Amino acid sequence: MDVALVPPDSAGARAVLEAYFRDVVSWFHRREATQDEVGAAMKKGPSDDLRPPSGVFFVARRGGAVIGCAGLRPAGEGTGEVTRVFVLPRARRRGVGQALLDAVEDAARKHGLARLRLDANSPCTYCAGPAPATLQFEPNEVRMALGGRRTDAGGDVAQLCGRLRGDGHGTGRL
Repeated sequence: MDVALVPPDSAGARAVLEAYFRDVVSWFHRREATQDEVGAAMKKGPSDDLRPPSGVFFVARRGGAVIGCAGLRPAGEGTGEVTRVFVLPRARRRGVGQALLDAVEDAARKHGLARLRLDANSPCTYCAGPAPATLQFEPNEVRMALGGRRTDAGGDVAQLCGRLRGDGHGTGRL
């Protein structure tokens, strides 16, 4: 498996972002999203800011196929926002999410960011398995689906970003 920095409008990035948005929209509707709904969500929440010089977008590939993604955008005052974290279901529990978050953390350090926070404007789906529960978010700050199970944030979000060392308010220090 390899992780690469790519433009968010490249072919592989568009495909995995479509899968990400399909998952998010399906979660909201509690049913499979239609192609029109996915397209509308992608248009409403573009990923254009996830490109240098300010943002970054990574894809994970295995055997040439894109299997996951993660982005980082500036959020002001030495803070970065981790966003678009997604691993295709068939690739989960194989270290893909870990590798993507490693790349995001490295990029944050290179950009001089001292803190990271999870994009809390939309639900996140991330099923890479348990991670150390070191980052705690305020309850209900983020809603997410883990393994198809609808849940409030809190300890489950710690699984998403367990690598970050938290301050109890949805941010972690690098």
